[in-house]
Amino acid sequence: MNANGDKELWVMILEKAYAKMYGCFENINGGFVDEALADLTNGAPSRFEFSTPEIKKMYDSGELWQKLLYYNENNYLMGAGSPAGSDKDVSNMGIAFGHAYSILDVCEVEGNKLIQLRNPWGNEVEWTGAWGDKSKEWTERRQRIVYERMKQRGVSA
Repeated sequence: MNANGDKELWVMILEKAYAKMYGCFENINGGFVDEALADLTNGAPSRFEFSTPEIKKMYDSGELWQKLLYYNENNYLMGAGSPAGSDKDVSNMGIAFGHAYSILDVCEVEGNKLIQLRNPWGNEVEWTGAWGDKSKEWTERRQRIVYERMKQRGVSA
């Protein structure tokens, strides 16, 4: 992938290719993001299960965040999955259960660690917690900082 390319466009193309490989989107219901990326790229996947003591330790120490920053700066394909469940079930903050999300960007803004996810449902189900589209965390200054960063990296808003 071209580092200056539109990451979200590439993610959408990969999603469509994966669905095509299995016949349709309905046929790719379930599974893990890392396995899908390995299928598409013949890469060697990694998975961080937040329920394991090892990953909790990496999270608490900041090591996991540093890995995500490294992966992002080196254009690794990354994704995140929500806990298993029906996609009709949505958390009180707008995360659909049993869903895969593409990670488009990882950055820090004024000491805040942010991960930009691509919501496959568009605006139908949307994150409503801190840093959501309508949250108080998005001051004009922070919006400018993030917009400039995204523009530099070639990522769509």
